[in-house]
Amino acid sequence: MQILLKPEQIDLQVQLELATDQVLGTLKTDSGLNLVDDLLRTNRTAESLKDLQEEAWNPKSVWTLKNGLLKYQGRLIVADELGLQTRLIAEAHRQVSTAHPGKLKTHKLLCTCYY
Repeated sequence: MQILLKPEQIDLQVQLELATDQVLGTLKTDSGLNLVDDLLRTNRTAESLKDLQEEAWNPKSVWTLKNGLLKYQGRLIVADELGLQTRLIAEAHRQVSTAHPGKLKTHKLLCTCYY
């Protein structure tokens, strides 16, 4: 595999998609990628999400499980553990591709993919 971009140059959404597909196996040295790993691992294992994971088995539930990931209306649930919510906001806020948006734009960017 040849890497043309450094891990910190990859958009967070792309990182999540790649991590979900288990393509990033050897690129786990960057803090941004550690954030993706932490988001995915915590979503699957957080005690605070266990009740919601059980509820997701109900076909009428607004919560769903896809590839072991808990989602709400198609958006990944970010557990309030390991400072993940703060880390995610900070990562989105400082991305060059989003031009350092303000509070409302950062929220709008994140709420399309995360809950």
